[in-house]
Parts: sequence; structure tokens; C-alpha cells
Amino acid sequence: MNTREETILVIGSALDASIRRWLHRALTPYQLVLVEGHEQVLEAVSRRDIDLIMLRLDEDEQAAHLAHDIALLRQCAQVPVIVLSQVEDAHYAACILDAGADDYVRFPVGFAELDARCRALLRRVALQRSRVLLDDSYPSLLHSQDDFLRLYVDQRQVYVGSQKVRLTKKEFDLLQHMMLYAGKILPHCWLLRAVWGPEYSGQANLLRVYILQLRRKVEQEPRLPRYIHTKAGIGYGFQLA
Repeated sequence: MNTREETILVIGSALDASIRRWLHRALTPYQLVLVEGHEQVLEAVSRRDIDLIMLRLDEDEQAAHLAHDIALLRQCAQVPVIVLSQVEDAHYAACILDAGADDYVRFPVGFAELDARCRALLRRVALQRSRVLLDDSYPSLLHSQDDFLRLYVDQRQVYVGSQKVRLTKKEFDLLQHMMLYAGKILPHCWLLRAVWGPEYSGQANLLRVYILQLRRKVEQEPRLPRYIHTKAGIGYGFQLA
């Protein structure tokens, strides 16, 4: 299974030491690649798998001139673009979004909010890239390759074979995130932040308890799990087969 953490490419013309430290603190769960020039962008995209682009704008950068840059970034990496700017102006933000950005974030911003916005965009990426089988006639259905385990997103229902399984809200959210990123090991801190919130990012024991509970409910042999797998010291992932 893939253990690669999601990578965010941060682009800016003035990424001084203080900004770099702030970004690393705000985006702890991710691999960061910080670049300043177009040549560095092309090199980074060619050498790494990029999941999200964050464009940090100076106050004097004109929104009208950014459409070409954003289109070029999408062509290079084909991933969502989030813009981080100190400009507090609704019209400016609208111009940025019209230029092709997926989100506009006013800087400074709290760590939790920025992390949540990144996760929202990365979930969209996961839906496009995931090896999870999405039922064409019911797009909110996630299921294993053998169709034995099925999760209905809208109804918040889970079936193992023909048997409906009762899950708590957190158990359901945890299983949904793992199925959404099927085939990939999700780090402990990532799962905790996604399901419980950033204040729980260090509570690996809590996650371990919920994983055990989930296995008892959805695995035919909890001690020999077929779907929910562990990567010691790293995290957990959902196996399709």
C-alpha cells in the first residue's frame, strides 16, 4: 500500500524565513515544497507528485494578471489551487476565484482553518484519484472490490454482506475516510485531524481504540483483517480486495 503523504507545493515571491516557519507549523501533516520562481515550479512538478498548490500573493500582485499563471499551474500539475493573500477585499477575492483558483484564504489565518480548507480540496482530489469503486448509478456508494462491504454516504449506512452494521458517528467518519483513500496508508495525525479535529492530532491511542472497534464490526475475522490494515508506527489504510 502507498505510504506517501500528501504534498503541497507552495509558491511565492517573498517566502522569507518567518513565512516558511509559519507554513511548516500550519501544515504539519503534509509534505511541503516551497518555491519562488517559475523554473523551480516546473522542476518541482516534474520531480514530485503534487496534490495541492498554494499560491501566496503579495499585496501588489494584480488579480487580473493571475488567470494565465493559474491556468499554467493547473496544466503542469492538474491539481487544485488555493490562494493565500493579505488583501482584504471581496472584489479582489472574487477576481482570484474567477481567474481559476479553487479557494481564496485571507492571510493571516488560523492553523485549523487553513488545514480544514486544504483537507476539503484534497478530498476532491481523492475522489478523482482514488482506487475506490464508485457506483455509477449511486455515486455516494463506496464499496470494496468484492462488494461485500458497502458504505452509503448520504444515508450514513454500512452493510457487511446483507447485514446492516450500526456504527457510531466517529466510526462511520473514520471508515469513510479510509475507503475514500483506499490503497493508501493514512498517517495517525492525518486521520485524527480529519475525523476529530486538529486538537486530537497527537492522540494515537484514541485512534487505535476506534480501529479495533471498527474491525470487530466490519471484519469477518478481526484478528486477521481483510480490509483495515495497519502500518506500524505510521497509520492505517483500507484495502480494496
